[in-house]
Amino acid sequence: IMLIVIVSALTITSLLRLFQTLDYFRVKEIVSNEQNLLDLSHLKGENIFTLDLAQESRSLADGLPNYRKIRIVRILPNRLFVELVRRRPVAALKPSLHNYLDEEGVFFYSVDFTGLELPAVEGLDKNNLKDVASILAIINEARKKLIVKYYKLQDIDASNPNSIEVSLLPRQA
Repeated sequence: IMLIVIVSALTITSLLRLFQTLDYFRVKEIVSNEQNLLDLSHLKGENIFTLDLAQESRSLADGLPNYRKIRIVRILPNRLFVELVRRRPVAALKPSLHNYLDEEGVFFYSVDFTGLELPAVEGLDKNNLKDVASILAIINEARKKLIVKYYKLQDIDASNPNSIEVSLLPRQA
């Protein structure tokens, strides 16, 4: 039995080494669910089995804060697929309405969400996790309640450390 285990291990190791040297498994194409966003040309020509896809994903995430999740998947024999999941804003931050807060409490900048009906948050200290959690709780509660059927959560003012002010506007029928 020990001999069978040793032979099997050597066979698997030999096959892996063979796969890592064959041109057949070199990356020829990289596709993504987001077009014209990524330059991953440095991966072309690399062996698909020797790439550290987790490290490549982390490296991409560092440069793309608008994405909540970035995952790279091997498609044998010679393609990579990059899945990008965008952050979804739950509030715009004043004074610049291109700064957003997502449902996980992550702050990010984007011009992609102009025109969305989002509450505008003013006076939020990004470093105060308690305030961020309070704002998210207010937004989540407003979404759960029937109040959002009749009223729009317009503004949230967190500039006073002792209270948070919420402005509601009636929705047009």
